[in-house]
Amino acid sequence: MKTISKSFTAAILTLGLMLPMGLASEASAMSAHKYCSKVAKKYASKKTDKKVFTHMVAGGVMGGLLGNALGGKKTTVGFAAGGAALGMIDGASKWDMYYANAYESCMEDMED
Repeated sequence: MKTISKSFTAAILTLGLMLPMGLASEASAMSAHKYCSKVAKKYASKKTDKKVFTHMVAGGVMGGLLGNALGGKKTTVGFAAGGAALGMIDGASKWDMYYANAYESCMEDMED
């Protein structure tokens, strides 16, 4: 019975020492994830903000020109709005790529 209680006590002490270390490494991984996510969002937004605006303007102008060639005032406005929307979508389509690259780079830097 004495051997069992000693083994049980040793197991409890070992678990008591290992549990905080495991939680600390998990907390560290979560903070690294939050930090890298924030950095990646900031980077992706910075890289795509100007592109979204320029693509939106270019799409609006191209749509307006096409609408003017095909019809009257309503057609021009409709095509300009559609062109601007498509330009905005095109400009923002690279956000995910920039985010993924920046996040991966940040996480690799955290591991080193």
